[in-house]
Amino acid sequence: MKFKLINLLKSKSLRNSFFTISEASSTLLFVIISYPIFLNLLGAEKYGIYILIQSFSVLVSMFNLGGNFTVTKFISGYRGENKTEKIKEFTSTIFLFQLTVSIILIIIIFPFLNSITSYFTENVNYEIFKNVVYFAIPVFLIDLFEQNFNGLHKGYERFDRALKMTLFSKLIKYSVQIVVVIYLKDLIEVYKFTLLFSLFYFVFHSFMCKKWYNDISFFVHSKWSCLKDFFKFSMWVWAMSIVTLLTSQADKWIVVGLFDLKTLAYYGIGVSIFNQLHMLVSSSVSWLFPKISFNGISDKMLLVYKKSSFVLLFISAVLTVLLLITSDFIFELWLGEEEYRKAEKYIKLFICILPVISTTIIPYYFLLGLGKIKELFLLGCLTSCILISSIYILSSNTNLYLVISSFLIVYLIMSFIYHYRTQKLLRLTNNYKNYAIIFISGVISFSLFYNIL
Repeated sequence: MKFKLINLLKSKSLRNSFFTISEASSTLLFVIISYPIFLNLLGAEKYGIYILIQSFSVLVSMFNLGGNFTVTKFISGYRGENKTEKIKEFTSTIFLFQLTVSIILIIIIFPFLNSITSYFTENVNYEIFKNVVYFAIPVFLIDLFEQNFNGLHKGYERFDRALKMTLFSKLIKYSVQIVVVIYLKDLIEVYKFTLLFSLFYFVFHSFMCKKWYNDISFFVHSKWSCLKDFFKFSMWVWAMSIVTLLTSQADKWIVVGLFDLKTLAYYGIGVSIFNQLHMLVSSSVSWLFPKISFNGISDKMLLVYKKSSFVLLFISAVLTVLLLITSDFIFELWLGEEEYRKAEKYIKLFICILPVISTTIIPYYFLLGLGKIKELFLLGCLTSCILISSIYILSSNTNLYLVISSFLIVYLIMSFIYHYRTQKLLRLTNNYKNYAIIFISGVISFSLFYNIL
């Protein structure tokens, strides 16, 4: 028993899990620090604008063409085949392509900003949103390069570097935003300073990547044939990313359209906590993706598939119960009593969904690692269509708490479908334990959800 424990503690998988969990935890930590400051100093309406700006800018990520996952997939694959020259061609081609796309987007989007921002009535909030977007879009385009660099680190299975660079980036970026909010209380200035930092950090990170990885190149080895190979894989990744982005952002625009910015501010807190918790749990097994891409499916990986769903359910269920038990103390201390009471139900209801959504994580990474991107795209389309439709239909009830139940119902249904497709692909028969785990997760989530509702 002692020998097994020592081997577990020394295992590369556990070490990689630690790095990826730490990377996800860093975002959660900065969210915990920054949100109360933003909410209290900017006010609920401006904080609602901040959420919409983040949502609008995140949609720019659809032009990344799935770069993060694609970079990890190709780099790990070329390393497994010992094709160092292909790594040079690939990284050079992707960098130049992403730069070209970014420049074209800025040229196209900026002239049409007035039409895009006409979603608002022309008032103070409209002007703030429009002026901030001019700075927010370049910030998020630079973030696309950072995502590709992150995929590069993971393709080389240097999760430690991915963690260090992510921590450094977020530490400076969130610190800059918090200081500007405290002293200037101006969203436009927040994004001006963020853009300056992002440019500086992008140049610094580029030099560091070139220093660490001799095989990579930024410009001189670009090849059209390499871009075609990229598109063969990444077009489905891109399509999958677009569906994922629409699914994750559509609810915010529906909420602000049917309610108001203040409602969005408190709803957004609940959504953000849910997303960060999901990312935290998901990150614990994200190392599966490059591992499967590098080695393929082995008996050992099949065993991981069978056992890991139970482990993730256990972790997410314990985390959910602990958060619900301590939520009044933790979140009241975090947001303040008055603000917490306004966001309380949104936070608790979204936390209840965590056990169910955790059961979709393992099949997702297995399908991704095996390159079944078309499969993931179709599953994502199905999820998006059902979720957005149910959110819109339930929102006519004017009870926003019921709208949140859409997430619970849809993810429970999709979890069964994800596992069915993955087990069929892996040719696993009579493996009903995973379906039992999904059923148990549904019972846990629905019981907690109903009790709070």
